[in-house]
Amino acid sequence: MRWLDSVKFQELKPQTVLAIIRVDEVYKKFGYEFWITSANDSQHKTNSLHYTGYAFDCRTKNVPAQLHVSLHAAIQACLGPQFDCVLESDHIHVEYDPKV
Repeated sequence: MRWLDSVKFQELKPQTVLAIIRVDEVYKKFGYEFWITSANDSQHKTNSLHYTGYAFDCRTKNVPAQLHVSLHAAIQACLGPQFDCVLESDHIHVEYDPKV
């Protein structure tokens, strides 16, 4: 696991840390290095969970495009329904967002 120098990890919640560990395992199963490109930093939507320590972004440019959908599905399956995983054009967004 690696992260960009610009990534800030202030106030990450325990759920987020556990998710990061699990996502790293998924990337390893796919045979690619897991990079965190954003956590509690950068510019995000106004009410983004990044700002509360409940979200992070995963690099996808080091994974072949034909595997992005499968990687995204594997991450979502691994983390379960308490997490939302969104496949964006250049990354996978992961957030802890229990519905109940």
